This record gives sequence, C-alpha cells and structure tokens, in this order.
Amino acid sequence: MLAPANLYDTELAYAFKKTWYKNQYMFYNNGCYYEEYEVFTNTYDNHQFASVSYGEVIGYIGYSVDRAANVAFDFNIINFTDDSMVFGADLLQAVDDVFNKFNIDKIEFSVVVGNPAEVMYDEFIRMFGGRVVGTYKKHTKLVDGRVYDMKMYELFKRDYNKRRRKT
Repeated sequence: MLAPANLYDTELAYAFKKTWYKNQYMFYNNGCYYEEYEVFTNTYDNHQFASVSYGEVIGYIGYSVDRAANVAFDFNIINFTDDSMVFGADLLQAVDDVFNKFNIDKIEFSVVVGNPAEVMYDEFIRMFGGRVVGTYKKHTKLVDGRVYDMKMYELFKRDYNKRRRKT
C-alpha cells in the first residue's frame, strides 16, 4: 500500500540509514557519499511515498515535479526488503498515479548501468512504450570508487495508458 511518506518519517529515516555501506544498495545511492533522508514540506515540487505492507515500511518511492513542463523526474525508488510483489505493485501504482491521478504527461528517470534493477527498468519501458533516451558515459562515481555510466529513460502518459489497458 502506498502512503504519504511524511506519515512514516521516523521509519524511513531509519531504513535509509540501514542501507549505508551495504553493497546491495550501492546503486540506489547514485553517488559516493550518504546523506540523511529528507522529508519535503510540500507536494508542489516533490511527491514522496512509503510502500507499506502489514504496517511495516518496505520501500520508498519519490520524485520531483516540474509543473511548467508537466514532467515527473529524479525518481528515487528503493525496496528495503525482499518483498518484490508488494513493492512492485506499489511502484506500478505510483506510476499510474503520476499519469492518471496527478495528470502528469511524462516521466523521466535514470539508472546506473550495472544496477540489478536495470533489467526491470528496460522491461518496464519495453512493456509500456517508453524509450531509452541515451547513456551518459563515465557519469557517476559510487561508493566503491568506480565511475559508472548512466542510462536515461522517458515514458509518456499516452503510451503508458495505451499499453496499460492491454496488460
């Protein structure tokens, strides 16, 4: 179940801190340092959600909103557990809400090449009619000291809704 993240501030802050220095979360961090989880005080520029299962926070989904361009971007998606079914359903709900609840026209997101989630993102884009915009070479340094490529995606509401009805 998706819930406003600010209802779970303490739990999310703790869950994020538990990911620090764990290799399995290296790609989420998207940088070579860690910082505190930040709750935003409005929903104009950012939307933040907790993925909750049986009262426990299992993940986080957040993104920024460019109101002038009507684009959702800078997605932050992290599953703190192995519960991929509930989290996956919440992620799909969040995408559906971007387009059909909040009436945003386009989603832009990226992935560090080599992230295990890259395969899922490629499949998601293929299923719903998005595209890989391109790949920035040697774009981001992670906590392991290596510099990685960054793959950029985009998905439009019209393509998503057309394909969503078929799945």
